[in-house]
Amino acid sequence: IKTYSDIFYDFSGSWRNHIYRYLAGERLYQDFYYPYPPLGFYIISLLFYITGPSIFYQTIATSIVAIIVHFGIFLLVEKKVRVDHLKTFVLVASLLFLNASKHELFLGGNPFPLLLGFAFFVFALVYVERIEISTLLVLVAASCKHEFWIGAFLLVSFFLSKNYKTVLPILLGVVLVNILLGFNTLDII
Repeated sequence: IKTYSDIFYDFSGSWRNHIYRYLAGERLYQDFYYPYPPLGFYIISLLFYITGPSIFYQTIATSIVAIIVHFGIFLLVEKKVRVDHLKTFVLVASLLFLNASKHELFLGGNPFPLLLGFAFFVFALVYVERIEISTLLVLVAASCKHEFWIGAFLLVSFFLSKNYKTVLPILLGVVLVNILLGFNTLDII
């Protein structure tokens, strides 16, 4: 796939091409097919609208998101792991695992929607005691990429059993936003 900046990507980088097409004036789900829910797409589009077409500035923005993921993991480990030497092990292992992956976290990530969704998902776990915040974050994660649907379903189901009056409006709101933004399929690629 060739982007408007003359960059060639394989399928895992096609998200960047979709963003460029949208920012160039094409319409999501009407002029081109995007296989994921639109909320994450529009968040990334806003981010890349701010950075402009420069790959350098986009890489800075995606690197900031990668750093946010690492910070979220740090907060999660600080809250949930009680043994200090295990904290160090978990943090070093997550740092090595995330940065050793083929997803090029600090180079724009392939695919970046997965990384962005992971950032929202990690913070949903960090704030799990705050049901409304955690519900919103996990649903935004699920609105970035399909990989978060199962985790979001499980966490939201748990939250619904605890406080359905708070969770149900958030759930319906995020689903409605995705539908109104054009997402009308449950196809998973």
